[in-house]
Amino acid sequence: RLNWGKEWVNARVDSLYRTIKTDEGKKLVDDLQDVRKNGYFVARTEMLNHLKSGNRTEAVKMLFGDFREQQRAYMDAANAIIKYQNDLVKQAGEEADETHSFASTLTIIIAILALLFVLAAAYFITQSITKPVKLVMGRVAQLEGACITNLGKGLVALENGDASIKVVKETETLKLTRKDEVGDLARTVDGIILKAQAGIDAYEGVRVKVTDLGD
Repeated sequence: RLNWGKEWVNARVDSLYRTIKTDEGKKLVDDLQDVRKNGYFVARTEMLNHLKSGNRTEAVKMLFGDFREQQRAYMDAANAIIKYQNDLVKQAGEEADETHSFASTLTIIIAILALLFVLAAAYFITQSITKPVKLVMGRVAQLEGACITNLGKGLVALENGDASIKVVKETETLKLTRKDEVGDLARTVDGIILKAQAGIDAYEGVRVKVTDLGD
């Protein structure tokens, strides 16, 4: 979708460049292209890379920092073309009015595409938080509902002389590599899982020895 929007705007900007006849107008379009390619797209790509690598903190920082500034500069450059066309309309009449209408439409489309990108990025950032948190909470529930509960039952049975209950390590560690608060939480849960697994290993060792003594 991003590529489609990029190609669409490229085609319309090229068409606008051909439509504008004055050097001043062409310079304004050149300024728009420069801000778009060397500012807006660079910031957008950097923010997307942060999102793809799971670096949510930097992505949020970019979204409300450098990316927002570049987006504002992009819109300012587009609005500068609109202002220029407004001045031409007053001087040249119908032909300039047609170009003005085209430039206005282009600016509206640019604004809509920029807004859609911000909304998509915000949604992605939100999902990048909620999904891992759900995964962590699900793993905690599994640990409590399977490993810890079964270990507790086994220990109670062993205390009563019953060594027949085998406890299996059913809960795997999360192994999340995120470098944010969710990653810290996941690593804490992994530590608890490893301790629970060590407890199961110890229980199984004792259980096997008790079974052997009974035989």
